[in-house]
Amino acid sequence: MSNEQKAISYYKSALLKVAPPFVPSRVNVLRNVFGDHPFPGAGVVAGQYNCQCNKWGAVGVLDRDGKLLGLRPDEFEIVEWVDNVA
Repeated sequence: MSNEQKAISYYKSALLKVAPPFVPSRVNVLRNVFGDHPFPGAGVVAGQYNCQCNKWGAVGVLDRDGKLLGLRPDEFEIVEWVDNVA
C-alpha cells in the first residue's frame, strides 16, 4: 500500500471514529511546539522525530525534558508509517 493510501485510510478512520490500520512512526514537526497553558513544558523544535501513537492514531513525541508531548494534526506531517497493532 502506498503512503498516500495509508494517509487516506488514517484520516478517514478519524472521521469514522474507528482505529486506523496504520499509524505514524515518524513525523516532521513543522514549527516549535509547546504544551498548552498551564503546562507549556520544554517543547520541541521543528524537525523530524520518531513518534508514539495510541490505537486511535493520536501522535506524541518526546520533548526536550523526555516527556511525551501530544501534537495536533496541523503541527506535523507524517514521514513514515507502521501497522497499528495496539
